This record gives sequence, C-alpha cells and structure tokens, in this order.
Amino acid sequence: MTTPNLPLTHKSWLPRSYSNSLLTTLMVAFIVLISVGVSILFFWRSLYLPELKSHARYLTSELRLINSANRDWKDNPEVRQWIYQHSHVVVVDNPSDFPEVADKAFVSVFTDVLQREIGAQLGRPVEVYFKFKPTPQLWVQDSRDSSFWIREPVVYYSQYSPALLILFLFGLPILTLLTIILLARQLNRPLRYLQRAATNYIQLGHATTLPTRYGPTEIRQVNMAFNRLFTTLNQAQKERTIMLAGISHDLRTPLTRMRLTAEMLPDDFFREGLIYDIEDMDAILEQFISFMKDGSDEPVRLTNLDTIFNEIMVQFAPLAFIYQSECSKLVPVRPMSIKRLI
Repeated sequence: MTTPNLPLTHKSWLPRSYSNSLLTTLMVAFIVLISVGVSILFFWRSLYLPELKSHARYLTSELRLINSANRDWKDNPEVRQWIYQHSHVVVVDNPSDFPEVADKAFVSVFTDVLQREIGAQLGRPVEVYFKFKPTPQLWVQDSRDSSFWIREPVVYYSQYSPALLILFLFGLPILTLLTIILLARQLNRPLRYLQRAATNYIQLGHATTLPTRYGPTEIRQVNMAFNRLFTTLNQAQKERTIMLAGISHDLRTPLTRMRLTAEMLPDDFFREGLIYDIEDMDAILEQFISFMKDGSDEPVRLTNLDTIFNEIMVQFAPLAFIYQSECSKLVPVRPMSIKRLI
C-alpha cells in the first residue's frame, strides 16, 4: 500500500504582504540592540566588575585600619588623628555631617557590589552610599561602629563624559538605523522605477526605457532584461498588427471581385446566398481591422465624455437617442478609441 505524496507546506513567520525596507530596518535594529547589550555586558564583566571588587578590597583595608586605630589608640587621640590624616580616606565622626542615605536606582548597581564585597571580607554588613553633589564622594559605614563614616572622594568620576555615554547608548543605534533606512530606500528606488515601468506598459501599452548606465550591477542587469522584454513585446505586437493588416487588405480585393461577380449572377437565390456569405466575411475583416486599431498608439488625455456623446448624437442625427448626462469630471481616456467603441 502506497501513501500519496502530500505537498510540503512551508510555514513562514512573515505576513503575506510586508515591506522589505521595514523588515531590514527591524532586523538591523535588533542586531544593533543585541550588539550594544553584549558590549555593555562585556565591559561590565571584564572591566568594571573586577575594578569594583579590587576597590572594595582597598576600602576594606582602610576600614580595618580605622577600626584598629579607634580600638587600639582610643586613649591617645593624637596618634589616632595622625592615622586619620595619613590614610587615603576621610573619617567623618560628626553626626551633622553624616549623609542622608536614599535609594538611587542607577548608582545602586555599583554600590551593591561594593557593599556585598566589603561585607564578605569583613564578615558583617556594611552601608555603602554614593553622593553626587557637591562633589562625587563614596561613603562607607561599618555596622559594628555606627559612630563614624569613611568618605572617599571619587576624583576621576567627574572626568567621565555623559555625552559619550549617551552617544554610545542611543546615538550609535539611531545613527545605524538612519544609515540602514537610507540604504534601503536607495536600494528600493530602482525597484519602484521598475514597477512604474511595468505598470505603464500594462496601462498605456508602452514604457520608458530603464537606465542601464549607472547604479548597482544587479539592478542594471535587471533593467537591461526588462528593456529587452519590452522591446520584444513591442516588436511582437507590431508584427502581429502588420500580419493582420496584410491579411485583411489582401482579402478585401478578392472579396470585392466576388461581390461584383455575385451581383451579376442570374439566379436570385444563389446570388443572395453568396452575397450574405461575402458580407459575413467582410464583417470578419472589419473585426480584424478594429482589433488592429486598438488605440494603443493613441495618447491618453483628460476628456469630458459628455462631449464625445454629443458628437456621436450629432453624427447619427437621424437615429433616436435616450441619453442622460452625469459626466461632470474629466477622465483620462483615449477619445478616438472611446468613440469607436460606442
């Protein structure tokens, strides 16, 4: 028992009709966003995170030094003050100078790392706070002794340019998208010219020659192929018209002689039958001639159909016409073809 071969169906996630420019832009936008995200992740994992951990170790040693000075030199304020002055941080023991800790979404990404690393090395929780104004400063407080904070001026933080950061996060993707949109429009422009030429050939019977001297190689090859196609179709149409015209005119002469001969036949019945046959053949030739005169060589003009109808009624004045005009606008037609059709 054989099973019939069923046609394979390919399900595409694309809609039936979509814009190639929009699809290209969306794909490039997705790739750019992924690239920016991977770049940020790379810088964070490879540069910033190791630097933050190393700095957390440094702050841990400073905090241990201050705790040891407060514990071992508690009764000797001069030595303790000397240690404060020669450390790389500022010890703040005045409660009025303590910072007002508040949550900051962006900075917490960095302070949480420092807080977690310092707490892991000390074995107890600590508080880390970053203050922007008036100058960037990093504050650290040990949970064992909340009577003081250590403060470290972040000297090089102010040298970071916010403009470069914004340019990297937003300017680079936007610039890339604009570039892709311009390239997509540039590539789709020849396709629009090709579509316009094909539409003109369908509607008007002729099309303008597509450029083949400039543009991408693939587009020029396509334009050359379509130009040859239009030329071949025009040549075939001309040859068909010439062939039908030759046949029609060549048959007109013998039909005319046959008509004259039939008129002189003595038998009325035979004469009328032959004349009817000749008239049928003549009507067929008229159809050939009308087919040749399809009006494809007549230019399309804005014409008021009411004018054409009035001319026809004047031309066939003995006949009775029932005509009601509702044509108030100019329409693009071939006047002689419309008149011949009516």
